[in-house]
This record gives sequence, C-alpha cells and structure tokens, in this order.
Amino acid sequence: MTNLHTNLYKIVFDSDIKMLMDSIDCEQTFTDSNLTDDGIQTKEYLTSNHPEALIVLNSVGSIISSKYIQPEFPDKTPVIVEMKLNQGHTSGNIEYHNDKEAGDFGLYGDTEKLFQEDTDIICLYYFNTLDIGPLCLLNKITNVVEKVYPEAGKLAMINEGTSGMLHKIEKYDTTNKRYTARIGISLQ
Repeated sequence: MTNLHTNLYKIVFDSDIKMLMDSIDCEQTFTDSNLTDDGIQTKEYLTSNHPEALIVLNSVGSIISSKYIQPEFPDKTPVIVEMKLNQGHTSGNIEYHNDKEAGDFGLYGDTEKLFQEDTDIICLYYFNTLDIGPLCLLNKITNVVEKVYPEAGKLAMINEGTSGMLHKIEKYDTTNKRYTARIGISLQ
C-alpha cells in the first residue's frame, strides 16, 4: 500500500466520502463560472453561493484528516486551510507547481495572486471520470513522473510538504468537463 511519506501521493476510494460528495449536484453547482477562478472562490464566496457544498467539503475534510492524514502523521495536527470546487483547468494548474510554495500560479508565477495558505497535503476529489488530461505527479527527488487518471469517486492526496513534489493537470480540451473538489491541509 502506498503512503504519503514514501510515495508522496496516495489515491483511494472511500465509500463514506463518495456518499457525501454525491450529495453535491454537479450539473447545478458547476454552472457557476466562478468555480474556475481561485481568486473569486473564497470561503465567503462558497458560504454565500454554495453553502450546502461547503458543509459537505467540511465533513469530507474531517474524514480525510482523521482517517488518512492523522494516522500517517501522528505527531502533527491536520488543519484544513482551503476548500474549493473546480471545473476544468486554469493556466496556473497546467504548469508544474507545489501548493505549499506557490499555489496554482506556479513556482515562478505571480506571487501577488497567492491564495493558498501553508498547504502540506493537497487532496483532489474527482466527481467524474475523464480519460484525458491526467494528473501528473513529478517527484523531483527521484526524477520520476507519473500520470494518473483518477476515476469518479477517487481521492488523490499529494504530500507537498516534502520538498520536490510537484503536480499539474495535463492540458486538455475543456469542452470535456472535469469536476473536482480541492481540500488543502496544513500539518501543524
């Protein structure tokens, strides 16, 4: 079994998380074009425009923290620092980046647009399956690139608290809709 210390990422299917996430109506929720803009999509924005989804994300974040993060990092306290819903990809997340260091604006991007807090573990939940635009994981320590195509209901957790782990979404035709949720966790 993979772990976040050695492999620096883990992909799981969790029926409790899927059951909660299935309560989010993707067809209705993702008609909101602001769900492609991290700058607009603040906690306040989600509270005002998608309060039910925010409740679900809080519950899912708690499950991830207690079931997956805490057992692997028993000397740390997982704290949720970010919750977002994302449709498609942006110019920032198609370049390799590390959310701990520079968020979706890349390591050399516009730091004025840095919205992430101290994210050690980025968790990406996939509402649907696409066989294009994989999640690309670059371990700069081993110089290994892995491309994964998470299926609907899968949760990808990436340890970005370890120096050298980068990720991106391979650019794809956005007429194909990908719906994801992103939960950032800080280890304190």
